[in-house]
Amino acid sequence: MNSQYINWYKKIEKALFSLFKCFNNLCSLCYTQTLKQVYEGSRKKRKLWCCCLIDNQVHDYWPQLNIIQSRIDKKWYSKLQTKKLSLWKSMPGEGPCPALGAKGCMLSHCRPLTCTTQLCEKMLFILNELSITNVAYSSPLQIEDIIKVPDIAESLCNIRAKTKIVLEKDVREYLDAVTSFKDKLAKTDSITKENAILKSITLMEG
Repeated sequence: MNSQYINWYKKIEKALFSLFKCFNNLCSLCYTQTLKQVYEGSRKKRKLWCCCLIDNQVHDYWPQLNIIQSRIDKKWYSKLQTKKLSLWKSMPGEGPCPALGAKGCMLSHCRPLTCTTQLCEKMLFILNELSITNVAYSSPLQIEDIIKVPDIAESLCNIRAKTKIVLEKDVREYLDAVTSFKDKLAKTDSITKENAILKSITLMEG
């Protein structure tokens, strides 16, 4: 596995995390609302629940993820098992994800690609409400479905059968596109954005 590619991927991951932070407390609200529905026995619109509670990208992408994480810490997965949240065995879907801890994801770098590049239905709804995008929000989309970025993420993670050569200029172009998109969201009026975030959460109750 190419060390330079991993370093470039970490830069892209950092830029995307910075974008996601612009959604403020969305993930916390979504997580809390999902648990509330579980307690109440209400399972409406399961696909709009907290991603980390009903989807398990750690195991879906295990071969590639384990290779990357083991370079950082060979005991990474066993450590997750001792710190993961104690939730219902009957939770729907493939979750809760073993990387989900009390303060969110316990993987600080090189998470599964779909976790890193995916925008959930609620994020897409918010972007539409703020007139930043005009896309369907009936299912999650990847960042490349929303803005024009070089097709390099999978190659940097080496999860394609035939990885293509990635150049530094491709990485810069990717980072510039994500930063420009993030700036649009960051500059949105705070009250307008908070109202859009709260509105997105009600989608789970309809």
